[in-house]
Amino acid sequence: MRSGLLTGAVLTCLTVTASAGDKWEYLQDRSPAQFQQDFNRLTGDDYRPVTLQFSTFDSAPLYNALFVQDFGPFAWHMRSGIGLEECDRLLASEPKKGFRPITLGACLEGGKPSLGIVFVRDGGRRPWEVKLRLTPAGFRTESAAMAKRGFRPEAVAAYPGQSGVRLAALFVEAAGQAHETKFDLTELDAKAFSDKAWADNRQRVIALTAYPAGKRTRFALVTAADGADGDVVFGLSRAELARELERRRGGTLGVRTVVPYQVDGQMRVAAVFEAPPLELPVTGDSEPELTVFDAALQGYMGEKRLRGATLAVSRNGRLLLSRGYGYVDAEERTAMPPDAMMRLASNAKPLTAMLIQKLARDGKLPLNTRVREFLDIRPPTGRKLDDRWNDVTVEMLLKHRGGWDRKVAIDGHPDGLDPMFEHVLIAKELHRSPPLKPRDFIDFMAGQPLQFQPGEKYAYSNFGYCLLGRVAEQVTGQTYVDALQKEILKPLGATDIELARSRPDDRNPREPVYRDPGESPNALTAAGESVRAADGSYIAEALDSHGGLIASAPHLLKVLDAYWIDGPPRRPGERREYRHLGSLPGNFSVMIQRQDGVNIVCNFNQRTDPAVKGDEGIVKLLNDVADSIRDWPPP
Repeated sequence: MRSGLLTGAVLTCLTVTASAGDKWEYLQDRSPAQFQQDFNRLTGDDYRPVTLQFSTFDSAPLYNALFVQDFGPFAWHMRSGIGLEECDRLLASEPKKGFRPITLGACLEGGKPSLGIVFVRDGGRRPWEVKLRLTPAGFRTESAAMAKRGFRPEAVAAYPGQSGVRLAALFVEAAGQAHETKFDLTELDAKAFSDKAWADNRQRVIALTAYPAGKRTRFALVTAADGADGDVVFGLSRAELARELERRRGGTLGVRTVVPYQVDGQMRVAAVFEAPPLELPVTGDSEPELTVFDAALQGYMGEKRLRGATLAVSRNGRLLLSRGYGYVDAEERTAMPPDAMMRLASNAKPLTAMLIQKLARDGKLPLNTRVREFLDIRPPTGRKLDDRWNDVTVEMLLKHRGGWDRKVAIDGHPDGLDPMFEHVLIAKELHRSPPLKPRDFIDFMAGQPLQFQPGEKYAYSNFGYCLLGRVAEQVTGQTYVDALQKEILKPLGATDIELARSRPDDRNPREPVYRDPGESPNALTAAGESVRAADGSYIAEALDSHGGLIASAPHLLKVLDAYWIDGPPRRPGERREYRHLGSLPGNFSVMIQRQDGVNIVCNFNQRTDPAVKGDEGIVKLLNDVADSIRDWPPP
């Protein structure tokens, strides 16, 4: 993923927003070969470029780039050494793959403009536009026109053109955000303006570029009032820059960009610093006695580098806390609301258990009924149905004793497999077009042997709960989600629980962006293109009864207040203790029922640890906080 020449090549890594505490390294005046070597070294240590600038001597581009070390959840790639026409093509093609530009640089190479762009695929949906081939006057005009549309420059790069300086600019939507763009400033004027913008209007420098004007250097800069602190230092030599960067390490201000320029034939740099918010925003309501949850969860999120969560707590059926932490969007402009809808992953299974047991109590579905009495199970052509299918009962499926073990080898799969996440394989073997439906997974498994005699042992099974969803549909004559809403959710007023959607454009507008480091083949099309793992590596709609629901934390609590996690209704005076976890690429969900009548739901729009699908640490933390509360609010 990190190979090839930089010129026209794609280099891929992972990215998140830089922060003051990150490690960084600044590369100055590197030749293409030197930069390639440094690039390979740094990206191998989980660094990624956040700014890219060029300085040109004798038509040979020299790279100047700031790299920040992080371990975040988004794919990125950098293209450099590309001409204007190729840049136009990239700016048209990359957004179709989910990528957006975050910074750009430009120079003259071989007498022609040469650009570099860093793209990220982070689920960000903030509108942006890139303008190329601008004269300084054209940049001024374009900036004014874009400002009327609610856009401001985010990154600006200057390069020599055949008839004078040209600029390339990345504009982003910033409606309601005060900002100002200045052009043709001397070094002293640029410094004076940036100081005044901060002193008078709390506007910090967010974009800066330098370009030659005759024998002198001129600056274009953009200031904006976005609520963050910032600083800019001009006229640094290489040695002074190194000392300045070292002085800032571990401080409150992190590096935003470093811009090289010349003064009387000597290389100088301007360094722009910024401070991200020290704490994540918190939204929603809480009883005063429960604000201890805020500090605990924010500390946990900081330790795990998580950027979004919701938390809801009830006691004896009364909602006491409903909070949102962090951000909804990848660009971190919108705070997470407490009622954000998030994927539940395997926390959909307890709801399926509640539905099946409700149908059983109503006399519509005896739990000892064999599954084949409800479902038409037929193996694909050329395959034989395992006779043990005839022994599988509804109750066995509820208890994960149906006969399937995803960790045990089956025909052609020596390491075992979980069919619910083998979309590409199943579509190919059954000759069916994606996206697959639950019936396709059942047909595939009908041609596979069971791994053990049904009822003999426990083996966690997503497929078993897929079957339960189809059983519920046969019994009720409704879709699984419609049956769940009618039988369980609507009587409780839990209307904020519904079917998840795979494609971002189809999702509930209250869902956040799902953050995940994975890239996978697209399970929604036959094209085989790569997508963010949370946006198409699995078919959310097909997971319905075992992992395909979304919910707000407060409404999920309504369900936990009425039913036990293992399925039966709660009765007055009963005291039990349960916890259940759900994890998929891009989300992690926790449900806790305590013996003291306290119920807790916590949802994240990112796995708490990409390497660990079930993090018991958050369960312990939430229980420890609840244990520490001596005086709960009255009923």
